[in-house]
Amino acid sequence: MSNHPISKALLFAVLANWGSPFETTAAQFIEVSAEIQTTQWVDQGTNKPPTVKVGSRTMRCVVGADTWLIEGEFFPTHNAWWFTGSNLIAQTVLTAYPSERPELFKRNHPEMMLGRKYTQTFDPSNGSPVSHPGGPFGSIEWEGTQFVNLPWLAFCSGAFLKREGRQIPLPRVDYWSYGLKYSDQAQIFKDSLGLPRVVDLCMTNGQPVCRYRVLESTNFMGWGIPLEFQVAQYRRDYQSGIWELSLTASGKVVALMEGQAPRLTLEAPDAAEQ
Repeated sequence: MSNHPISKALLFAVLANWGSPFETTAAQFIEVSAEIQTTQWVDQGTNKPPTVKVGSRTMRCVVGADTWLIEGEFFPTHNAWWFTGSNLIAQTVLTAYPSERPELFKRNHPEMMLGRKYTQTFDPSNGSPVSHPGGPFGSIEWEGTQFVNLPWLAFCSGAFLKREGRQIPLPRVDYWSYGLKYSDQAQIFKDSLGLPRVVDLCMTNGQPVCRYRVLESTNFMGWGIPLEFQVAQYRRDYQSGIWELSLTASGKVVALMEGQAPRLTLEAPDAAEQ
């Protein structure tokens, strides 16, 4: 591996489970947590320069050969997405009232109960994520689909990439990207999980839409796992026709270990907190 600062605990886990790149025995499940940092260039309309919005989330993934779980905090909810191998189950739980006056919010929005779990099942699923969890809380597009789509691409997309006729979801999904047609070229780790090392999403004329690169990786119990990656995404300005930068993102693994079969574990807050 190249010189790269990682925690002692993560380094110990990697070294303890180091295997040959030709090893065929892989862990049944792994658990990985990664910090995702993003910079968005947000369109402000005609004759206005875009504004910059930065964000950061730590996302947890549990990954098997044909199943995965992604979960993270998106104030005021905790959200999880579980691909069972055939269905995608999205679940959310309200962990705080999004108001400085929680009692007034409770009275005005009785349908939004602190601690209630809301679940939506997508049947069948092709194994790609969706931007919205279940429940009456709207979509995490407020915070950015990139915080789900990026950890999915980095750690959970292996089975999806084996599908014929696939279209890899863009990290950032908003109004400009709906209906966009593009193709992909991907280089994957040569193991049974098959995560991507390089992904290029391009229009038919060769215009890049998104580029994904793994900068650092390890062989963890027979699977190639990214430790650090970078992403750039572009969009076309509808008025000028010029393609411009839309999103840059980086991801860095902060924990990596052998895991257990994924399942939804979202818990309601303690009664004393409600």
